[in-house]
Formats: sequence, C-alpha cells, structure tokens
Amino acid sequence: MKIRKLQYNIGYSHILSFKDEYKQIIPKIFSFEKVRYQIENQNTVDENIRIIFKNENIAFFLSKNSLSFVFEGDISKLKKNNIYLDLFWDVYEDIKIFNGYSKTLRHVIVAHAVEIINSSDIDPIEKNTDFLKKNPFGELSDFAVTYEFSKNETDYRFIFGNFGQSDIKKYELTPFNSNYNKDLFDNVGFMCELNALQSEKSVSFTKFKNLLKDSEKIIISFNN
Repeated sequence: MKIRKLQYNIGYSHILSFKDEYKQIIPKIFSFEKVRYQIENQNTVDENIRIIFKNENIAFFLSKNSLSFVFEGDISKLKKNNIYLDLFWDVYEDIKIFNGYSKTLRHVIVAHAVEIINSSDIDPIEKNTDFLKKNPFGELSDFAVTYEFSKNETDYRFIFGNFGQSDIKKYELTPFNSNYNKDLFDNVGFMCELNALQSEKSVSFTKFKNLLKDSEKIIISFNN
C-alpha cells in the first residue's frame, strides 16, 4: 500500500497564553511566497491558526496544545531537509520559548495508505468477503478491522478495510487536490489508517524520521 496522506503532530501541555504569543513568530512564516492562512476561535483561549503552502501540498496547524503538519504527496520528500520542514522545526523551537510553554508530551504520525486493485483482475467485493474468515453477513460493501498493539515503546492503531470513492471524502485523502492522488478517483481497492504514538519529552527531525520509518515497516509488513 502506498501512503497518500500523512499527518504529524507534536503534543505539548496547554499554553494558555498561546493566542497572545504565537503572533510573534508568524512573520517568518509569511516571508514565504503564496501562503494562505485561516484563524479559528479568534480572541479566545482556543485561538489557532492554519498555514497553507498550497504549491507544496503541505499545511501547518498551530494551537495551544499542539503543532502539526499535513502532507499529501511522496513521503520521501519528508525524509530529507527542505525549507518547509526546516520552518516547521524552527516554529517548534520558537514555541518552546513561549512564556506559557512547560513541556512536550508526545509525537504522533497518522498515515493513510491505499492499494488500488485493477477491477479486471479481481472482484473487490469478493476479496473483501474472503478476507474475513468468519463472516455471517454474506457479501460486504464495506468493512474495517482494527489492530491495537505496542512495539518498541510506540503505541499503534492500525485500521484496515476496503477502499471506495466515499473514502476519499471521509478520510480527506486529497486535501490539496494534487496530481499525486488523482489515480484514487474511479478506482477501488484496500486502505489502512495507521496511528503511531510515542510519549516523548523532546522531539526532533531525527526522531520524526525514525517514527516515520517504523510506521512504514508496519504498513509494509501487513501488505506482505
């Protein structure tokens, strides 16, 4: 299965002064070209901001309890330095010196992967039914199986099921409507959602890459 969308989240203790402090780091973000943004819950303790780099198919989300990005595309681009990941980690370092910051708690990867099936080769509904060893319901139009386990100090939740057109919207698989995922339309197959969580007091680009590498191994091991 091929990862189609990946979200990475750094969770920290609530910064109650976030709405007053985050504005001091925004100028460096808007020094980039073609940046869009959206502010939600303005002038409340829950004020947050979404920064969208449309041409790069990546968006940052800054809030009082987390910093995250969502990416649509070839994840090999996330394994090496680029100006957008450099910016993401710069923003994290800036947040750590906010007066209201106390500690980082965890980091999490959420990956959505899809395997497209050529409908001329196999009936996806038939394969769905065969996948479940005990199925008293007959032919299935949809199904999902959830696996939860821990490995190497990482908590995983792996959800596997069939893929259909409704899943594109349900799981927001094409948040940037990029060409990378255009083959998802008018096709069927299988998909998974992988959540990988590590309790971590100090995250870094290296630790992110290690978590991504482990997440890929889990997806590949199931696919085989």
